[in-house]
Amino acid sequence: MKFGLVLTLSDVRKTADVARLAEEAGWDGFFAGDAIWFVDPIVALTVATMITSRIRLGIMVIPMEGG
Repeated sequence: MKFGLVLTLSDVRKTADVARLAEEAGWDGFFAGDAIWFVDPIVALTVATMITSRIRLGIMVIPMEGG
């Protein structure tokens, strides 16, 4: 991977648009931020997965629930 994009939007539709544009522009990676400041990263990457085919997807932070 050479170039990745970290998304900090809080809207699922904008997330889909940015993922599509990132892939079309040749970016190698698309990463979602933490759910504290962002839409749930699992939801964001699900949307990105549905409209992309080449770009690598990842999550910046996944908090573990303590017990």
